[in-house]
Amino acid sequence: MSAHLTPLLFTVVAVPKPQGSKRAFMTKPGPDSGKTPKAVMTDSDKEPLKAFREAVRGSAINAKPEGFEPFTGPLTVVLAFALHKPKYAERGPRQWPIKKTAGDIDKLTRSVLDALTDAAVFGDDGQVVRLIVDKDYPGTAESGMQTSPGVRVLVQPRYSVTGEDTPEITYEEGTLL
Repeated sequence: MSAHLTPLLFTVVAVPKPQGSKRAFMTKPGPDSGKTPKAVMTDSDKEPLKAFREAVRGSAINAKPEGFEPFTGPLTVVLAFALHKPKYAERGPRQWPIKKTAGDIDKLTRSVLDALTDAAVFGDDGQVVRLIVDKDYPGTAESGMQTSPGVRVLVQPRYSVTGEDTPEITYEEGTLL
């Protein structure tokens, strides 16, 4: 169980990138090399994904208080993605980021959870037993929403050191953006 109960809350200002789309290919060694072909898997969009994961990792490290120990035990994670708003979404009726180019919510989540593991926020993303995720466009400063692409992250222990439920931060749609 986590020795500390203080939630970790921070904002990442970087264009969210999904993780999970893979590209596979076979190597073709020369005929006289004596090597056998190998299957190779790589992430699509590798450099932008790497930059986004590094932004999440850096923001998480900066948000950790002095003496922070990685969370142990079950966790609640809330992620609120603010995606780049395309021109067509700026006019007409309310638009949602549901086109193929917006990224799948599960792949966006995977990139953040893996970066949080790399930042030693928790030992393994398998500790997450409750996950709440929103995907929207940035709001305006007047709305109180995040005004640029990125993600707001909340990580909180699900149970106290005594095994009882911890009081959870109340979350309503849009309040974390």
